[in-house]
Amino acid sequence: MQRRLDRRDIPCMAALCLLFGIFVFIYTGTDYAYGSELDWTAQHYAIPDYFRKLFYETGEFFPSLALNIGGGENIYALSYYGLYSPVILISYLMPSVPMYLYIEVSTALLVLISCLLFYRFMRKRAGKIESLILAVMFLAATPLILHSHRHIMFVNYMPLLILALESVDSYFERGRKLGLTVCCFLIILTSWFFSVSALCAVAVYAVYKYLSVTENVTFKGILIAGAEVAGRMMVSAMMAAVLLLPTLAVILGGRDEAHIDLDILSFIPYPRLGFLGYSGYSMGVGAMALLAIVAAIIRGGKARRFLGITLAALICFPLLVFALNGTLYLDAKVLIPFMPLALILCSSVYHDLPEKRLSYIELMITGCLLAFGLIVFDGMYGTRVAFMADSIIFLVFAVVYCFKSSPRFFVVPCLVVPLVSSVIMSKSDTAPLRERVEKLNSEDYTKLCESISDDNLWRASMREDRSTTTNTVYAANFYSPNIYSSIHNKYYNNFYFEEMNNENEYRNSALTTCSANPFFNVFMANKYFITESGDVPYGCTVIDEIDGKRLLENNNVAAFGRCAPTLSEETFDSLFSGDKMTALCNYIICGDNTEFTSNITRINDIILPENSHITFKADGYKIAALKRFELDVHLDQPVPEGKVLLIETETNNMLGRPTDARLTINGIRNTLTDPTWKYYNNNTTFTYVLTPKNGEPITDLHMIFTDGRYSLAPLKAYITDYPTAPDNDQLIVDMSRTSGDVITGSINCTKDSMFMLTLPYSEGYEITVDGQKQDYELVSKAFIGFELTEGEHEITVRFTAPLLKAGKLGSAVGFAAFLALAVVEIVSIKKRKKPETEKAPAQETEDNEYNKTHVC
Repeated sequence: MQRRLDRRDIPCMAALCLLFGIFVFIYTGTDYAYGSELDWTAQHYAIPDYFRKLFYETGEFFPSLALNIGGGENIYALSYYGLYSPVILISYLMPSVPMYLYIEVSTALLVLISCLLFYRFMRKRAGKIESLILAVMFLAATPLILHSHRHIMFVNYMPLLILALESVDSYFERGRKLGLTVCCFLIILTSWFFSVSALCAVAVYAVYKYLSVTENVTFKGILIAGAEVAGRMMVSAMMAAVLLLPTLAVILGGRDEAHIDLDILSFIPYPRLGFLGYSGYSMGVGAMALLAIVAAIIRGGKARRFLGITLAALICFPLLVFALNGTLYLDAKVLIPFMPLALILCSSVYHDLPEKRLSYIELMITGCLLAFGLIVFDGMYGTRVAFMADSIIFLVFAVVYCFKSSPRFFVVPCLVVPLVSSVIMSKSDTAPLRERVEKLNSEDYTKLCESISDDNLWRASMREDRSTTTNTVYAANFYSPNIYSSIHNKYYNNFYFEEMNNENEYRNSALTTCSANPFFNVFMANKYFITESGDVPYGCTVIDEIDGKRLLENNNVAAFGRCAPTLSEETFDSLFSGDKMTALCNYIICGDNTEFTSNITRINDIILPENSHITFKADGYKIAALKRFELDVHLDQPVPEGKVLLIETETNNMLGRPTDARLTINGIRNTLTDPTWKYYNNNTTFTYVLTPKNGEPITDLHMIFTDGRYSLAPLKAYITDYPTAPDNDQLIVDMSRTSGDVITGSINCTKDSMFMLTLPYSEGYEITVDGQKQDYELVSKAFIGFELTEGEHEITVRFTAPLLKAGKLGSAVGFAAFLALAVVEIVSIKKRKKPETEKAPAQETEDNEYNKTHVC
């Protein structure tokens, strides 16, 4: 053991770098990016890229409004993706570096740095080889590598967490307390969701350290030490209030409830091996950690026993995991920050091995717990297989150890299975082709957007890779109605799916992508589309093209802000879904007007032919297929140009083993997810809005059915008029004065009427009409509306995120408290150093003796 690293540690650290490089190469090869098709492309670099572009466009460090995403979203709905993360902020200094490349490199470096820091952390309490083994176990923990290219905020705080643990050591050993406050502050900024678990892990380690260095432990002493550490963490939270308070405000009003099927049985305490390891959503360690916990509880000292009991409680009591998840769901991903603590206990076991202090009773209890845990294992099949292999190998080498008493036998179960499992888990993720990532971020798309020369605010959508490019903002004038974020405006999300009846083809209803529904595009002023493949949609024309990439324009859309007649909400709610879409395009839903004339026509139901996969029932059709199949259905009545075909059916996927159900009609797909899925999308009504292509009528339907067992109600069909932009008074947005959190424009109102902005409704807007403050209300189920009198008006809309001002004030108080603590600590250190200076010769002699014995 030593106080600092020296040249003897270089080979070990080089070995760790080489091992990580092998991991990266196995995953990416030479053709793939160090990322994932799952969320990474859509969220983890697209949203930070927008943060950077918005900063350079507005110069605002504390923005409130993300006008370019989701129709105009509170930017703190996106804070999870690194709004004030120090890692993302560094990218602001490199505007010419593509964000996808920056995220790849920075995330990989964070993993490598955290591994090297952990080696240093363990080196202060263990030998070189032991520290190397533990650092390899750290690197091989399944969540670390997996989420470095899948969900980066699951692990990107890890270097700061290790530094926070080292700061706890400095806190109790040398009285250096500022480092703990700084590290906790940066952890919160980097990943506020995981900061809860990370700070809990730091607090647990602080108790462990206090018990380790204190001989006479008293209840009063624990309270005093705990209050001091908690106070430091509170200062960190106050410093981060500018992030936490506005984010809390948007969470309370903007996160979908997770679909959790939990009962009292879900919270019965018992050892859950799935919480412990070999899953990307767990602590990430294996059987050796279980032995370490058992050994700590049975014969550890007060500090070691406390840590063992704490980790045992986390893997045995689901209620604790549920609480760390904010009661959203029962997901062990929140235990990832506790992984270093489990490895600290493993270090204690390594100390026991050479001295033969590992008892038979500990090995027997561990073996019984492994057997029981595998019997009741409720995780993924692959995780169970990995843990079973680990358990068998571990027990075999444990028996060998009992006879041979050589600690080297435990190297195999500690390293082989974790390394193999980590590689397999990492490869189970799908890496995106680098060529494709570069193509999706091509400068050609930016040039197409910049070629738009409109004098008003219109929205635009990307039709290529819609789920991947949902959050991509190609230029400052690219105002997208789409968003993919776990936190979002709940009114707008409900409007998108329930009121406008857009197709939902994804397993997560947080995805509101570029829709083929013309009613939605007319309503949301979605005038421009970018595409490269496929037919030009009905009503669109090509206005620019660069290397096969086309910019389309549809002049038949309503304005961003407009006056319109009203229709009462009660009347609107009584309408059929097809009429609702028409009403939304022509009316503002509020007031007491009840007059509405339907132009929708019911036609014959779509009849599916019976075959080996489809069985006709009195209430519809039963689908039973082992693989995907297709069929074509001829329409009894063609749908001509200028008309829209609506098809609607109810879906049930609970006929047997729950599974996803998908049905695609003429390229429009709907999905109903497995009802046990925690992000269940609740899309039980499949609605299809189909338009003629290339001016030809719709005469046939091409249908694609997925495998599984599910039922479809009779497929009802309707024909209605293609939506047109109403001839109403429009807001002309002054684009030269519209930027960041402010929208300014003018309108000539020909008569007293209701005015609507297609901005999703939220608290925090300040609207002035001709300089006078204007109250606003929720209209058309999701948007901002207010009354306007006849005449010309100038309208200014300014958005300030709720609790942002309180957050800034809280951060100011937090930084003031931090500076005060810093002054107190500096003065205290100087007082301690003064008598040490008088004893300098003696101290120098002691240091020389230390250097001689430890070969520094």
